[in-house]
Amino acid sequence: MKNLFYFVLAILFASTSEARWGKVSESPYILKLNEVKNKIKANGAFESKFYRLIEIKNEQGRNSQGLYKFNFNPEAEKLVSIEAKTINGKKEFEVKESDIVIKPLSSSGPGFDTQNQVSVAYPNVEIGSQLELKYHLVRTKPSLPGYFNDHFTIGRHVAIENYNEIWESEGPLYAEVFDPGKKLSLTVSKNKVEVLLVKPVYSEIMEEKNSIYAPETLVWVGVTNINSWSDFPKATITAYEEVINSPLPESYQKILEEAKKETDPYNQIDAVTSRLADVLRYLGDWRLVKGAYHPRSLEIISGSGYGDCKDMTVSTASILNHLGFKAHAAFVNRNFDLIASPIKVPAVYFNHAIVWAEKDGKEYWIDPTNLTSSSRRIYPDIADHKTVILDPAGARESKTPAGTAESNSIKIDLDIVFKNDSELTGKGKISLNGFASESITGDELSNSKAQLDYRLVTWATNLPDLTGWKFDNYSLKSRIVKDFSVGFNFQAGWQTLVSSAGKGYMVPQAGIVKIVNTSLTDRESSLLLADPFEYRRSIRISGKEMQNAGKLNCEGKHKWFDYSRKIKEDDDALILQDYFSIKNPIIPLADLKTAEFRKAQKLFVNCVGDFAFIFE
Repeated sequence: MKNLFYFVLAILFASTSEARWGKVSESPYILKLNEVKNKIKANGAFESKFYRLIEIKNEQGRNSQGLYKFNFNPEAEKLVSIEAKTINGKKEFEVKESDIVIKPLSSSGPGFDTQNQVSVAYPNVEIGSQLELKYHLVRTKPSLPGYFNDHFTIGRHVAIENYNEIWESEGPLYAEVFDPGKKLSLTVSKNKVEVLLVKPVYSEIMEEKNSIYAPETLVWVGVTNINSWSDFPKATITAYEEVINSPLPESYQKILEEAKKETDPYNQIDAVTSRLADVLRYLGDWRLVKGAYHPRSLEIISGSGYGDCKDMTVSTASILNHLGFKAHAAFVNRNFDLIASPIKVPAVYFNHAIVWAEKDGKEYWIDPTNLTSSSRRIYPDIADHKTVILDPAGARESKTPAGTAESNSIKIDLDIVFKNDSELTGKGKISLNGFASESITGDELSNSKAQLDYRLVTWATNLPDLTGWKFDNYSLKSRIVKDFSVGFNFQAGWQTLVSSAGKGYMVPQAGIVKIVNTSLTDRESSLLLADPFEYRRSIRISGKEMQNAGKLNCEGKHKWFDYSRKIKEDDDALILQDYFSIKNPIIPLADLKTAEFRKAQKLFVNCVGDFAFIFE
């Protein structure tokens, strides 16, 4: 092997584009004034009077706000009054009663409340128009009986000039703001809370890739009528426990008998959730039942053949309890790119119900709404999130475990042979261990083998001009996440790389390298990466004369990622071995601003970035 050397084409420096905060002039519309007055009853019911005045700044705002919509639940809420108008200078155009349309949305099915949608069609909306809205809404049935809360950010995605909200309650109130920029005034007495905006606020990240807002860059408000989660009213806990402890329907009894055949707790959980997914179709969100976020009965759930997260949760918990688990419902915010709230008062920031279970001293977090079943590893959209467990002894705050890279392992082996200067053949092997196989688990239930083969070969080889492929036998019909391994052969065309160093073959970098290599110039947000994972890639190249280049071997370990690249000689071939481990889904803004990260970023990209074999 002679007349050949290697050339690394890694991008050593990130691009020079600069991120920035949006200017008020770039907001589609400006909230000139937002006033809300809330009166809260001891049972958590309340009434609110809203006043909203916005100014349209561009065509996007004209389109999005000219027809304003909001929903309410007629089972639990009453829209007492509503009026609106368009203001163009000295001219005012009242919204006609006929242009305020209230109609029910399509039904969610037996046992679920029907939602009404209010549509307000403003007349004569122009750039510069001001749109006024007033309405009075009374909630007679609280969504969580005995509990009241508000939890939100101010100014995210829309510029706000003036905001004032008051909460008055028959009982004590507890409030907190997170406001590093001191844009708010907070006044708290025993039964009254007032928040007043003292400086305009607009939080919009512009021209920044893979961004997620750093919590410390936003303005947060939390208001609630309980001082700790242990004070969470018993009514909701009782509603869940009564359903969980009710007799199993016949279809659930069959699932129980199948799960009893398993002895390992993980296998029992997976047996339950996979079979439930066969008999229950997930509706996609949690829905109100008689005005409350309470589950339907097991009989109604099983009889309907579908359910929301509450229904899936109580169904799973009920069967698990018959298997010797101690299982309860828990609330969580389901969102992979969740902005972790800094608010400490117990104001609900949740949108999803899951199962917390315990057996033989071991804790399990189960989301039965997924199409797959993976009890051994937490799903990324609920990982490392605050939760409240609805324990009959008293609600308690907890946190789901974080996902680990070691439990989400990808390995790609490729053996590439150059037939000539335009064609290559090869064989490969895909190994997905732990949660890594979740994305393809059960895929044969929805896709053909031909579709799956194409998806797998294009992902594994990353070759743009594949001309043929054939896979060994495999099956992806089970909903249970298991280790997956398959071999395959492939043929492809390839284009010679032409560079000042000579002709060669480019090995593309993994997609995550480009994300890590994001611009840090004036970075204003945290960096959203991926669910923690390990990645190993081995590419054996033959069919060309080559020499070893061990001097390009590299490795590094940092708090955010580990990585290595090794080049080995093997008879008439060379083997490129890449490894990296992404340890956390998000790199905080504070870390991105450090010299330590900037150095680690450069070393990471330099080591495992684009690579080319150069031939002379």
